[in-house]
Amino acid sequence: MERETGRKLSLPLAFCQERRDELTGLSTMTAFMEQAGKEIQVGGAAFLYFNMENFRLVNQRYGFQAGNQLLIHIAQVLSDIFGAVPMARLNDDRFVVMTRAAHVALEVERARTAIYEAEPRLSLVVKVGVYEPEAGVEDIALILDRAKLACDSIKGMYDRDIAWFDPSMEEALNLRTYLVTHFYEALEKGWIEVYYQPEVRALTREICGFEALARWRDPERGLISPGVFVPVLEDAHLIDRLDLYVLQRVCEDLQHIRREGLDVTHISVNLSRVDFQLNDMLQEVEIICRAHGVPREFLHIEITESALNENDAFLKQEIARLRAQGFELWMDDFGSGYSSLNNLKDFQFDMLKIDMAFLRDFETKPQSRVILSAVVDMAKKLGLHTLAEGVETEEQYAFLKSIGCEVLQGYLFSPPVPLAEILPILRREEGQLQLEDFRAAAFFDAVGAVNVLSTQPLLPPEEAQRAHPLAIGILSIHHGEAKLLYCSKELMRQLRESGFASPEEAMATYHRCTEAGCELGNARFWELVARCRRTRRVESTENVMNGNIFSIVMRRIMVDEARDRAAYVYQLFNLSRFGIGHQVRAVDVATRHLLQIYTRIDLFTSDGQSENLIVDTTQQRVMDLDSLSEESVRRYAQMYIVPEDRERFIRFYDTTTVLARARHAHNDHVTAIFYVRDESTTEAQPQMFIIVPFRLEGKWCYLSCVRRIDNFDATASSVPPFVGGGGRIGRK
Repeated sequence: MERETGRKLSLPLAFCQERRDELTGLSTMTAFMEQAGKEIQVGGAAFLYFNMENFRLVNQRYGFQAGNQLLIHIAQVLSDIFGAVPMARLNDDRFVVMTRAAHVALEVERARTAIYEAEPRLSLVVKVGVYEPEAGVEDIALILDRAKLACDSIKGMYDRDIAWFDPSMEEALNLRTYLVTHFYEALEKGWIEVYYQPEVRALTREICGFEALARWRDPERGLISPGVFVPVLEDAHLIDRLDLYVLQRVCEDLQHIRREGLDVTHISVNLSRVDFQLNDMLQEVEIICRAHGVPREFLHIEITESALNENDAFLKQEIARLRAQGFELWMDDFGSGYSSLNNLKDFQFDMLKIDMAFLRDFETKPQSRVILSAVVDMAKKLGLHTLAEGVETEEQYAFLKSIGCEVLQGYLFSPPVPLAEILPILRREEGQLQLEDFRAAAFFDAVGAVNVLSTQPLLPPEEAQRAHPLAIGILSIHHGEAKLLYCSKELMRQLRESGFASPEEAMATYHRCTEAGCELGNARFWELVARCRRTRRVESTENVMNGNIFSIVMRRIMVDEARDRAAYVYQLFNLSRFGIGHQVRAVDVATRHLLQIYTRIDLFTSDGQSENLIVDTTQQRVMDLDSLSEESVRRYAQMYIVPEDRERFIRFYDTTTVLARARHAHNDHVTAIFYVRDESTTEAQPQMFIIVPFRLEGKWCYLSCVRRIDNFDATASSVPPFVGGGGRIGRK
């Protein structure tokens, strides 16, 4: 493709006759450097370094021949877009182009798009580094190094595809070179030190361990962050020397601590994926431990999650070997990689260290709390212990403790410190953080395994997995038709226990209850639905269906008035399943009959306390609002009793006169009828109220029962309006 006038670089005929790459037909590296060295004299040039980040997927999926064809296509795309300018294939999937600086971004985007469209199934990621040499910079090798530095600076970044060279990149390169060339000197001269950061038990706020961390204190460059030197040593395949050095120093320190007779706790050390590739790490660890007399239980091994690969059978085997020999294995920085869940499935660990990134926006992003809770819950269900890194505030500490995260680490407790600063802790000196008794570790591990987020916290993890599932349903009512959008297997089973052959049969009772009336058990369910729609609160009721007592808890999800649609989620509890022994079964049977007869049952005590025992969907649990019986009675009267009956109702519930009134009537109870206007109707309806006094553990108690009255005729009734109290029946 011909380039725009005035933008074409001068290209002598000799260039076309230079050596060519056999596959793509582009220049070789030697030919490119010769031509670029001549063209740079013109000035205004830009050098582009192209890297196809995930090109290996082409070879893996379609074979090397398909990969070669794609390389040829890429070379053609670059030639079409940039024209007859110096360009070359450096090696594999790397290309370089020398062009004019004007319109670089636009041309690069055109090239990236064309390359991507060549094989869209692979979502080929094209990264481009750009360097525009300053006046006087004519060393082509240096220029290409700087373009590559720019390209490497955005490696792995999913939101950046092009980068221009910045001098700070070269400073980073110089530092990398310094670190690699001075690494062994740093080890020999002690520039690399081992620091220890406490790990704190959330439940007790006592130190239960330490993590060993490397710090490079350089005489020329000062304190170098591990975030800088660790990746460099990994790339240079020197990280195993660092990790074995730290392990050696840790075992020396443990030996020193034990010789002094100080309390000892575990110390965790970090190992890299490269360590296992270059060494038999089990053998190396055991040699060092034996040399210093350090038992395995004092040493925990952390492996960074990013080092794991779901297809890495070798690493799985090495981790299994270490665990088989009694070493605890911890997954470090969980959540920092892109395959976290797969790693949990494919690798066996004892502890999950949650990456500190989850706490960075803890105060401003509520999603962090949800994610942390989910991770802790999941870990405990998998039988893993949990540790959260990066804890810096009391608020973070309180939350992590509340969700059952077992161990915490961060600057709230202590930064990493040298050995000299942890010795006072091990000596249990005054004013120091408390140290947990190492012998109590197993005890607290067992305590920490309790999943406080679980619906079955009393069961061990292995039994909780087999615990009875929840009976959950999501109900929709649309244009007068009820339908179960979701029905769990347990709900399906309980519906069958209730006498329904299918969810559809259960939903069909909606029409009968809204049109022609239905059984009391079905009516209560649909009354609960109506109440949820009105109150917008979580509502509950007890019910009897097919001889089983159920508790139903329901919440309205959403109402779409315009389309006459509403949705509800509810949970069923079969209370009849929880009977233990003959006495409980007798109470169970009696309660079934009570639920069929009474709409609510309340308990009052002679010391003024009250409690709701059973309440149907038409009224609230008043005792949740007022715990004292006198207050509860007055609130109930205000909420449900018609004004004409309220004072008489309050006198009826005067427990100081109940016994006298019952004896006067020659009964063991007192009875009265009042007009009630509850949440199921706008009309006042007569209901019978019964109070039964009895003694329990030497104290008088009073059972209050309420039932509806159908077809009531006040003039013909044989039930006195207020036994022992006189008065008329109130009217609506």
